[in-house]
Amino acid sequence: MKKKCFACLFTWLLFNITLVIAEDWPQFRGLNRDGKSPETGLLKQWLEGGPNLLRTISGFGDGFSSPVVAGKRIHISGKVGNDLKLFCYDLTGNKIWEQTHGPAFLEEHAPHSPYPGSRGSATLDGDLVYLVGGLGRSAAYRSGTGEPVWSVDYVSDLGGRVPPWGFTESVLIDGDKLICTPGSEQAGTFAALNKATGKVLWRSVDVTERAEYGSPILIEDNGVRQVVTMSRSGLVAVSPEDGKFLWQHNRMAKKGTPETTTAHGNSPAYADGMLYCFSEKGRMGLIESQPDQFKQISTFDVPAGTGPSWTHPVIRDGKLYLRWNDKLYVYRLNA
Repeated sequence: MKKKCFACLFTWLLFNITLVIAEDWPQFRGLNRDGKSPETGLLKQWLEGGPNLLRTISGFGDGFSSPVVAGKRIHISGKVGNDLKLFCYDLTGNKIWEQTHGPAFLEEHAPHSPYPGSRGSATLDGDLVYLVGGLGRSAAYRSGTGEPVWSVDYVSDLGGRVPPWGFTESVLIDGDKLICTPGSEQAGTFAALNKATGKVLWRSVDVTERAEYGSPILIEDNGVRQVVTMSRSGLVAVSPEDGKFLWQHNRMAKKGTPETTTAHGNSPAYADGMLYCFSEKGRMGLIESQPDQFKQISTFDVPAGTGPSWTHPVIRDGKLYLRWNDKLYVYRLNA
């Protein structure tokens, strides 16, 4: 009887929990949110048309969010009609499930900048996948089935205010906490929620800046763990334990828009001594990572897409994942 129970538990774990390893890309900008992949043995030069295109996945809607790839699953979000949806595919591109997250960010929400579609990437942790929509709905789903677990609204529940181009963050997991930035000018820029229930654990009452277009990262400096993000007024850090203020750097990155904002752009990804740069017009470049000179080795143009390609490259298991709106291109990077 015990063996049978153990076998059932193992089967459930196998299909419902993703055990994240170093090579996985389970959240925005990779395992450590720094855009670095530990993979080696990748091609140092591409043919004229680029590396081998293995497959194209489509049907997940419009947007700019990056895919997250871990275990045997790909999670990606997009605008389908007026809805924001979260999709789960296997590694060959077969759809496993889809779930409607809520209303999508539409052109009418930012008429001065008509870029409707998904924003923030999902965050995968164990058997849960988390997603924040452009209008501020944050929710957790079972990664294996898409079953909703809990949801919290940044505006109505956490006192936040939708930025001009919508919320774009990918939530940060730290132990049993989900750390996010609803950007409340009354209750606090940051909030920590119980990742299993969505219950509020703390608010950054000493930091009350509005949310911007970035995702928090967790760093440690001189033994001090700290959560850092870009707020409306500049760079700010708080303690992940209780949200206490640590430091702030007041500097704006860009001006001249309807509201002063921090800048956006495709940060490159890094793997095996090379930089992978994806332009907003769909051109992919391979560049040697050298401190003293710019040495571009190879380039190729991704097949046709619509609008700007603002999605960051994903490198996982010898493959390069590039999203351009409603298409996800998967290339082979190893020999």
